[in-house]
Amino acid sequence: MELCEKSDACSFFKNQLRLTPAISEKLKALYCKSNKARCARYKVTQMAIKGFYPADEKASTLVESMVGQMYPHDYEKAELVISNLQKG
Repeated sequence: MELCEKSDACSFFKNQLRLTPAISEKLKALYCKSNKARCARYKVTQMAIKGFYPADEKASTLVESMVGQMYPHDYEKAELVISNLQKG
């Protein structure tokens, strides 16, 4: 298993979000340690990094605030962030 390269900066991986330790470890095993491409947090940050969204301060602040409270399986929240950023 390969650990996600974003784990050092990830608030989910660093246990800063409210989850029981057992659930947190299960999610880390499913996303952070095995299939980061399925992670909603990873998808949003990768799209922002690749320049799919405007690189202005408003967009950057929105990405950071939304991803900061997002769990790896928060696909609906990820879609909301993506939709908001595409609208500009």
